[in-house]
Order: sequence, then C-alpha cells, then structure tokens
Amino acid sequence: MQEIRKDFALGVSIHHKGYKAYPEKYCRDHVRLAAEMGCNILRINFIPQTDEDFRYLDGILADTLSYGMEMMLVMTNHSVSAEKYGPLVEQVAKRYTKDGETWFYLQVMNEFDIAAVKESNPDCGGQYPDGDKLEHYTEEAVTRRCLPIKAGLDAVKKYNPDMTTIVNIGYLHYGFLQHLINRGLKWDVIGIDWYAEMGPVQNVLEPIKEQFPDHDILFCEYNIRSEEENGDKPL
Repeated sequence: MQEIRKDFALGVSIHHKGYKAYPEKYCRDHVRLAAEMGCNILRINFIPQTDEDFRYLDGILADTLSYGMEMMLVMTNHSVSAEKYGPLVEQVAKRYTKDGETWFYLQVMNEFDIAAVKESNPDCGGQYPDGDKLEHYTEEAVTRRCLPIKAGLDAVKKYNPDMTTIVNIGYLHYGFLQHLINRGLKWDVIGIDWYAEMGPVQNVLEPIKEQFPDHDILFCEYNIRSEEENGDKPL
C-alpha cells in the first residue's frame, strides 16, 4: 500500500453570495461536509467590502478553523482597476492577521491568463494557442492583467506578509506566469485549474515544476465538466 504524502492537502471549492449552485443558507452545512470528507482547505470566491460582508466572511472563517481546515479566499473581479483592487485586498490583509498555526491563503484574481490569451489572439478563429510561450501574449494584454495582480500582491506584502499568496492559471497558460515574473511580481503558490477534457494532468504539472521550482503548486480547480450547461442550478 502506497504511503500517503505528508505534504498533500485536499480542498474543496464552494461559492456563496449570489451563486445559485451553493445557496447561502447551506453555507455552514457545506463547511461541515467538507471537513467530514477530510478536506484541509476550504476555497471560496468573495470580495468583502461592507461591514456585513466582513461579518459573513468572519463566520465562514470561524467555522472553517473550528474544523481544523484552512481558508482560501479568492478575490477576483475582471473589471476592477488596480487602483480600486489594491485597497480591497488591503482591507482583508489588515483584518486577518496570523493567529496560531492555521490560517488562510489569498488568491489574487482568478484566471486572468485566459483573458490575456484571447485578447492577444483575436483573429485566431477561436483556436487559441496553448499559452505556454511568452510570444502567445501581447505586452498590452499582459500589462492590463499585471497591474491589478501586482496591486493585490503589494497590499499583502505590505500589510500581512504571513498570508500565503496564490496566482492561478487555466490549462497550459504558464507563459503568462513567466511574463509576470519577468515584470518583477512575486508570490508563493502557483494555482492550476485543470479539467478532465484537457488531458493528462502531467502535461501541465511537469513543465511548471521544472520552470518554476521556487513556487509551491496547488490545484485550485480539478474536476470533470458536464456537457450540460447546468453549473448554476441549485443543489
């Protein structure tokens, strides 16, 4: 029997506050079920802005920690400017300072690489390049996504360097990560979103391990996608 790796963590993604598939009234049940399945990390997608928002997040965090899990907060908004995004991350970084051994990850934006690939190749007839090379992206497309990501990372570094930062990509778009590194951005964990139809996961895992040895790796999304457009139906 193969020994279980001690550096392996299992997590689950849930979405509330406006996502029909995860009604907010079942939030505490979802946290409990995640813990019962043996999860170590609870990932949610939410940008708190008001006092009510923070009370909501405080409650989820308290429940998550009570089960011995860690929180992973995804703060993403494709339309927000760097000037507005930085202060939003700053609020979270200031509020949730490290207390004890169990804390949470902060994912800065989500899948900005996909928009960058599409914007860089508008005339490809939908047959976008794999995104693994620098030349698959224009400087303009990278700059547009780099600025808010940098603003978020800078806010964490300044106000709460104990937080673990994540920048993620979908598919084979690690050329986008290299662009960010070339522009001086620094973060802790490379997040990967990978679905069954994309092929063997080694296709993305091996080159990322080779090209970015200083980063830890975390699969933010890993699943089988249904062919039906039913992802937003209530459970």
